[in-house]
Amino acid sequence: MKKLNYLSLISFALLLALSACTKEKRVEHKLVRKGGVWDIDKLNIKTYDQDGFPQDVYGYSDCGTILFKKDGGVTFTVTQENSTQITTGTWTNDENIINITANGTTDKYKIKKLTHKELQMTNEVVVTDTNGYSYTYLYTFETTLHK
Repeated sequence: MKKLNYLSLISFALLLALSACTKEKRVEHKLVRKGGVWDIDKLNIKTYDQDGFPQDVYGYSDCGTILFKKDGGVTFTVTQENSTQITTGTWTNDENIINITANGTTDKYKIKKLTHKELQMTNEVVVTDTNGYSYTYLYTFETTLHK
């Protein structure tokens, strides 16, 4: 009987240890695994006017990398139309959002799909021009873990 109680206690402790890893932590571990470098396979940018009508669509393939560092640093390297832009900042996450802070602003990237090899995320940014007219930019990143 003591042996059965001991095994039950060990099983319960193991179950607690396994469930202690929250979804938030699992997301974090996936982002930084294998050095945290993700290749940007596709970057789509869609713009909408303030009434919600589509304006422009831009698509780029194999256009850079995203580096998620274990210490919370992040580096985006994106090449569009022969111009490379490197943005550095910090990142945090919860179970559905990756918050990236760079140049004094924080953008929220919604995680659409995250596996051990694939990350899809979107970010929506609203910009208002000098005439008070606003545009919405929807960025969609499809990435794979760098090999």
